[in-house]
Amino acid sequence: MRRCFNYFFLFIVLFSFQANPVFSQDARNNPQVMNQIRAILSAKGLTEDEVKARLRTRNIDVDKMSDQEIIGQRPTIEAIINEMEQEKKQKVTGAGTANTAPATSTTNTVVAKPVETNDEQVAKAKQAAEMAPIVPVKEEPKSPNSIYGHHIFKDNTLQAYRISKDASPPDLYILAPGDKINIIIFGKSQADLQYEINENGYIQPAQMPKIFLSGLTLKSARELLVNRFSSFYVFNKDQFALTLNTSRTLNLNIFGEVDRSGSYTTSALNTALNALAVAGGPTNNGSVRKIQIMRGSVKKILDVYAFMRNPILQFDFYLQNNDIIYVPPAEKIVTLQGAVNRPMRYELIDNEGIPELISFAGGLQSNVYTEFVQIERFENNAVVIKDYSLEDILKKRINVELKRGDIVRFKAINTPLSEFVSIEGSIDYAGNYELGTTKMLSALLKKAKLKPEAKLDPIFLIRKNLDQSVQILSLNAEAILAGKSADIALQKKDEVIIYDQARYTDLFNIAVVGEVRNPFERPFRYDQSISIKEALGLAGELKPAASFNAYVYRTDPFNAKKTEYIPVSLNDEAGYKLKPGDRLVVLNKDTYKREFNVSIAGEVNNPISIRYDSTLKIKDLIKLAGGVTLGSNLNRVDIFRLRFNKERAPDKQVLSLTIDPEFNVISGAQFELQPLDYVVVRRIPEFQLQDFVTINGEVKTPGVYSMTSKRFQFSELISQAEGFNQFADIANISLIRYVDNSGLVVFNAADALDNKGNTAKDPILLPGDLITVPRLNNIVKIETMGTRYILGENQKLLQVNYQGNYSARWYIKNFAGGFKRDAERSSVLVVRENGLIKKTNRFLFFKKYPSVLYGDRIMVTAMKPPKPERKEAKQVDWDKFMTKLLAFGSALGLILAATR
Repeated sequence: MRRCFNYFFLFIVLFSFQANPVFSQDARNNPQVMNQIRAILSAKGLTEDEVKARLRTRNIDVDKMSDQEIIGQRPTIEAIINEMEQEKKQKVTGAGTANTAPATSTTNTVVAKPVETNDEQVAKAKQAAEMAPIVPVKEEPKSPNSIYGHHIFKDNTLQAYRISKDASPPDLYILAPGDKINIIIFGKSQADLQYEINENGYIQPAQMPKIFLSGLTLKSARELLVNRFSSFYVFNKDQFALTLNTSRTLNLNIFGEVDRSGSYTTSALNTALNALAVAGGPTNNGSVRKIQIMRGSVKKILDVYAFMRNPILQFDFYLQNNDIIYVPPAEKIVTLQGAVNRPMRYELIDNEGIPELISFAGGLQSNVYTEFVQIERFENNAVVIKDYSLEDILKKRINVELKRGDIVRFKAINTPLSEFVSIEGSIDYAGNYELGTTKMLSALLKKAKLKPEAKLDPIFLIRKNLDQSVQILSLNAEAILAGKSADIALQKKDEVIIYDQARYTDLFNIAVVGEVRNPFERPFRYDQSISIKEALGLAGELKPAASFNAYVYRTDPFNAKKTEYIPVSLNDEAGYKLKPGDRLVVLNKDTYKREFNVSIAGEVNNPISIRYDSTLKIKDLIKLAGGVTLGSNLNRVDIFRLRFNKERAPDKQVLSLTIDPEFNVISGAQFELQPLDYVVVRRIPEFQLQDFVTINGEVKTPGVYSMTSKRFQFSELISQAEGFNQFADIANISLIRYVDNSGLVVFNAADALDNKGNTAKDPILLPGDLITVPRLNNIVKIETMGTRYILGENQKLLQVNYQGNYSARWYIKNFAGGFKRDAERSSVLVVRENGLIKKTNRFLFFKKYPSVLYGDRIMVTAMKPPKPERKEAKQVDWDKFMTKLLAFGSALGLILAATR
């Protein structure tokens, strides 16, 4: 059942892109349907596992979903499969591969199976086709060299439909045997009836005469059925509905210049155009103007261009069973180039010429050069170009016959804009103006609307000569407009530039900064000035903290390296003037006030440091600090004070006070706080709250114990815990210290108990310490590195029963097979469970290995470094040796002879 369900899932996914049919269990179990599904899936380049895995990444697990849930997720599943199919296509395209088999191409999926030759195979294919929608797959865009009209068969412009639920059949649809219709009556009489037109062309309603429908259009059949059923049912005409439930199945033969010729089984809903889309459409050489539909001795011609102009014409080409569609080669192909809306190749028939070609191309572009049209063709074994008047052709003064292979060109206007003048700058409407109506400079200035701030003397006229050199004219526009100077005649491409007056004015800033609400910096002419009062008004007046004394930084605009600093009073009513280049700095009056703090610390709840004021008393200071702690000593409150001298460093004093529980001063009742005083409330000597330590493990009374003194030692804790029980491992007692995250404290518990009170042996405990007394463990652990022992599977170390107080060497020899040859024996350590480590000692040439107790871990921590490889002895070159020896002997003989 699970396997059947998986195929059912694929069936729904792959065959419901345009419909939502109700599937039966018989269809799911039909092996032919399953074969069809596998073929479609393979054609898409996908596998069942790939699809299901991708769906699971989107939280869709079809193995756990009901049929209704899968149908409900259909849009999402369709989108995911289309996405996967596109990814496969991109991978194939990216790898540079091309599939030449049309039936399995990743871009030309044939989803209606060709009909087999024998009757049994025909029946199986028909059954599969009844369940399979026909969905042409969108191909990659064709090149501009393809014939216009081919694209509608490649880009899903046309859809092929399997059943009537895929599309609403038009009223012109012709009924025939095999069609299933649905009649719904919803008047006073109500009925929902389904009929199939039999092979004789009739339907047989219950208790009614048979009704002949074959050959009638859907519209005519509706009128006939309303008339017949009204004799047996009570309803109005608008209370009767006739729909095509399932269309009949047709066998078609498609041949000629098509991508996938052959026999097809499809729905009668499809027109010839839909069927051609399933077959991949015409090839690059296939005709789109003379497609033939043959039905016995009757032949109809399908013109795709006529359909593209009037799509309703497709319904004139409904198909019948055993129709033949033949696509002949295109005869007259003409290439259209240049300034047209759709330049490409076109197929022409009969006497069609340039006017029809322009119409097929969607018309001419706006920039077309209309003087002539150019035709390039082959004549007398040569390429020739001929020019014709476009106006004469369009007005039918001449008739130009186009031939196969002609190239028709429409030139685009490339002449640049020249009959214009331009203006820019301080005007309202800058840009280009027509020279014909703007021949004089004054006319251009009036059209462009001068701004009030425009500088009219001079303005500049830039004139470009034919040799691309530039002539610049400086003119007085004010005089020209007033008629005092001669107007200037403009020429092609003249450019007029008018600047603002500000371009010719030197501006310098006056700034106001500091303790004002809105600091500013504004430009002024050199001959302008403003008063301080006016400047403060522009700055939003003074802030509350502003001082009435300020400074003016005066920098000469013509000597920027010189600055004067002028003190001014902001109360000056005489109107001190700020000049361009000045910077008024308003100071903060609090900057010059000294500020001191007083502080309190020690046994107070919230130590603080606050600003000093003469109204602040020590009682207030303690209250502001949250009062004193439980351990505070009110009989001693120390004050650290500085006494300043003008000629030497300040003297330091310490004062002590006694205060009552209300923080009133008892001794020194006239005491007053001073700036920078530091008050410390002392702690009662030896005052402390209870501190605790914890002991766990093998003691008679484990738990938390209070430290009875600051010198509370380990032996005292054991006494309070009533000693150890019989299972305690005293040698491995551990101490964990949490103060400052100290961690493990290593000590010998047995020595501590034998030397009670001895601080060298018996550790002093600190608050929070945790002592653990482990259970006696008679296991000895041996790390096998450096030994001959080989660990078994899942074995991390060697564990043996404690045999007695023997050395680590004895345990390694007797249980681990002894040391390896490269083991560094002096590195043997014994680690106790409480952290104590005993190492191997050396005396002269002898090693003394540490003794082992229960629970210990034996480790060989180092290995001997490998010995360096011996270099091969270099062979002696006896010839060189003898040569050198003879040379040395000869030289020695000469020296001896010379010295005699």
